[in-house]
Amino acid sequence: IRKMNVFSERLKGELKDNLTAVQTHLFERMGNATSRMTVLIDDLLEYSHTTKGQINVETIDLNKKVQLVLEDLDLQVQEKNAKIHIHPLPQIKGNNRQIQQLFQNLIGNALKYARNDLAPAINIRARIVKAKDINAALTGEENHQLYHLIEVADNGIGFEQKYAQEIFEIFKRLHRTSEYSGSGVGLSIAKKVVDNHNGYIWSESIPGEGAVFIILLPVIENEA
Repeated sequence: IRKMNVFSERLKGELKDNLTAVQTHLFERMGNATSRMTVLIDDLLEYSHTTKGQINVETIDLNKKVQLVLEDLDLQVQEKNAKIHIHPLPQIKGNNRQIQQLFQNLIGNALKYARNDLAPAINIRARIVKAKDINAALTGEENHQLYHLIEVADNGIGFEQKYAQEIFEIFKRLHRTSEYSGSGVGLSIAKKVVDNHNGYIWSESIPGEGAVFIILLPVIENEA
């Protein structure tokens, strides 16, 4: 990726006197994309060493974080003519890199598994709940804990509900690689991020009607 960036900059320099405004903009986007990819790879390498133990925690504005993710996924969004509806999202306490990876994987997943006959529509919304009020399968004090409930819902191909747990297993795929690209790691990473933040994630789906991924992240005292 670094070589791609070097060659791109060299080519842009050689052609700079003849480039149109559109071409200059495309070179800038290429440079931005390779820079983000480099950061992403470095982050994934660091994340691979992350355990469920101590993580660096900071205040994260999910509205800004999702916008950054959408910038990274801009090409896929445009290619599929996707409509992304982002409702007001909260500030949370968490690990900045891991939370970005969580939304990158969930939104990317929704774009990947879109229907061929319908433009993707993705809705992201959040609210504060008590676990007991949403019938979450939690026990003891967790039932009375306040959580940020975050939903990432799509209108894609969906899946049978009996696979709702399996999809979070590493390398588990419901479709052939020839049908949909991917390594089968994305959702397992998403679950690991949520686990690291003492939260919960699950999915509800109907084949042909889309899926919704539901995340519970604990509300930390004095958080927002």
